[in-house]
Order: sequence, then structure tokens, then C-alpha cells
Amino acid sequence: MAGFTLSQLSMHRFCIILFIFLLPLMSYGQRKTSLGLNLVPLMVNGMEVKFERQLAPNLALQLGSGFRSQNRKPEDIDKNRLLDPYVQEKNANAFISAGVKLFEPNLSEYPYLGVLLTGMYYNETYLNTDMQQLHSDGLSWGFTFNLGYVFSLGKRLSLDLGMQIGYAPPRTTDHNYYYMGIGFTTLALDVIGYPGGHIQPLATVSYTIIRDPRSRILEKE
Repeated sequence: MAGFTLSQLSMHRFCIILFIFLLPLMSYGQRKTSLGLNLVPLMVNGMEVKFERQLAPNLALQLGSGFRSQNRKPEDIDKNRLLDPYVQEKNANAFISAGVKLFEPNLSEYPYLGVLLTGMYYNETYLNTDMQQLHSDGLSWGFTFNLGYVFSLGKRLSLDLGMQIGYAPPRTTDHNYYYMGIGFTTLALDVIGYPGGHIQPLATVSYTIIRDPRSRILEKE
């Protein structure tokens, strides 16, 4: 199907395009710069890459991008499993995001608060509650608040554990869905049933590409 051209994009080509996009930012100055991979979307056949660039002692620019691709037969979807309410027969989903992150300066491990604006594309074929096959596609937007804690795993590796709470205009569908960059619709959780509400755990492993000068000086002392 022509609508699923995006799902045919290989991970290799995606990484090359992302690197070309981020290269000018990485080469400007000697501010701390890192790339990370959020492990949570991998559970629903997604890939989410995060770029972070320190702008001030307690402020960083955050950019994100990713895609999701899956193709399942109806009999392969077991509605009793935890994440299967968010699994469609066919799904092509992509996003880009930009925002800022506030954190405690001069610490290798620290709590943080992030705010991001996100744009999404989705193309789904799914079964509704009457087991009818339906199709939905389009563009949407949303924003998220991220709250978490960063743990140091070494000189350049770190682990970000947190929670992402977001909002995107609710869709007129009777199925649960997952937006890359935003998270899982909360209506399916029977906990936070606000229309348009989304939630997603964060488990991001990051690698520091460029270390800030202060860290290098302290290391030499």
C-alpha cells in the first residue's frame, strides 16, 4: 500500500538522515551533547532517538524523532496481553519533537523536568469493538511534560528513568492507540480517563558525544 511507504524506511537510512540533520548542532561549540535511545517504544515495534544539547548550566535543548512499523494478522493479536490493546494490524507512525529540559547544574546524576512540542503522522489499519476492519491516517500534534532522574553509567553513558505525560487532540475512533513521541492513550488504562491524555514510561540510554569543558578539567585534576 502506498500509505505505508514510511514503514519501509530501513533503520540504516533513518540513522543517516538523522545524523545529517543533527551534525550542524553537534559541531557548534563545545557544549555537552548526547544522543539517546528510548527503550520503551521497542516493545511496540518503534524506535525513538533523542538528541540533547546543553544551552546553559541548567538548561538543554531536546530534539526527538522516531518511527513505528508493524504488520500483524488479526489472529496474532491477543487482547488479554498488556500492550496488545495498542497493537493494530498495520501501523506506520512517525514523529518529530522539540523542547527544553531543566535540571540541576554540575551534577552527574540529577532530577529533571522537560517540556516538548510534538508533531505526528499515523497510518493504521485496525479492528474496532465490532471486529470490523477500519483504516485511519493523518497528521496530529501534542505536547508532553517529562519528569525523571538521570543515573550515570560511566564517563559517557547515562540512564534516564522517568514518566512522560502528554496531550494530543483526541481522535474520533473507538480503539486505543499509541502515538510515537507522546505515548499510550490513557482511556485504555481505566486510571486517567481524560480524552486526549497520553502516558509513557521513559527508559533512555544516552551516550555523550561531546563532553562539557568543566567535566574534562575536573577529570584531569
